Amino acid sequence: MDLPVRKSLTVDWLTDPEVSKISGVLNPLNNDDFQTLFVGGCVRDTLTHRAVIDIDMATKLRPEEVVSLAEKAGYKAIPTGIDHGTVTLVVGQKNIEVTTLRQDVETDGRRAVTAFTTDWKVDAERRDFTINTLLMDVSGNVYDPLDRGVTDIEARRVVFVGNAETRIREDVLRIIRFYRFHCALGTGEPDAEALDACLNARDLLPTLSKERITQELLKILSLDNSGDILGYLFENNILPDGIFDRSRIEAYKSFISRQVQYDARDTLARLAFLMSDMGGVCDYLVLSRAQMSSLGQYNWAFFQLNYDVRLFCYLFDKNITLQSALRCGSAGEELDLIKEMKRPEFPVKAQDLIGQGFEGAALGRRLKELESEWIKAGLPEDFKAT
Repeated sequence: MDLPVRKSLTVDWLTDPEVSKISGVLNPLNNDDFQTLFVGGCVRDTLTHRAVIDIDMATKLRPEEVVSLAEKAGYKAIPTGIDHGTVTLVVGQKNIEVTTLRQDVETDGRRAVTAFTTDWKVDAERRDFTINTLLMDVSGNVYDPLDRGVTDIEARRVVFVGNAETRIREDVLRIIRFYRFHCALGTGEPDAEALDACLNARDLLPTLSKERITQELLKILSLDNSGDILGYLFENNILPDGIFDRSRIEAYKSFISRQVQYDARDTLARLAFLMSDMGGVCDYLVLSRAQMSSLGQYNWAFFQLNYDVRLFCYLFDKNITLQSALRCGSAGEELDLIKEMKRPEFPVKAQDLIGQGFEGAALGRRLKELESEWIKAGLPEDFKAT
């Protein structure tokens, strides 16, 4: 290996037989001159004692070599980004992204033209933050191509690789990612050079695709300290005005605290809590129909003046009812009641009205009228069609 070992760790996820096997498959020389190493988030999170969710690998092998070696070993290889050097391998229950080492040839702030390389340091130099440049072999040995990633992780310092302004011009999304990583991993004040570069380049944010902004913002909202991250984004005018209500940030933090306390985390509920204009949010982000439907229900449910448990259980599912209770600051007893509650059943059936001579469209209208009367009456079980 042409890089010195900076740390040697005992790592639980490396003991997974499938993870160990795929490392062997992608290191065909069978010696210490590794062709393929674990990289980025899985190494960073291991060093910061965080749960490792995704496993990525970097390799000197060309994408077609990765596919060939994996398939010969019986693994499914999906060419998810093969033009850019990325192949996704299905390894047991995991999807592992394997990307050929690259160097940037040309960038425009949204996408990069790259060329393959076999130099670990050159590949590290095109990454965003020093804490994301670290490599690890299957034995838990950590390599630091830029010779500062380990130091920055130990100091809980989030800094750009090389010149911060250059890194941002290569990919403007790094502005938002900087705030996310600082709040997730950093301590103290943000790195001054990084902060200045982010502020100077924030006018370029509208050049990003809605899809990339959506992915990053949903990642932020999924974090339990997203209130801190969003506070920075609001304070520094990184998010557009008029879509999110900045005045709710402290209430939002309390809402998340209750979600965590009652193990009821919900990213869309967090988005609904903060948004001030649903139309603006749906235009700013790219959401699926199911996500927009849920967001619309939250938007209605969260801002009713009178919150009624039984009514919400009838109109919505239990999760929306539970999130509404958390939004209102309801106590544990009421939350337990929601978890146990059965959905109220409208006591009038179509057959009851058919016997009274209703049919067709008139039948549907009368059912709706009676349902409204039943709701206004408080959902009584003995409600009769009269």
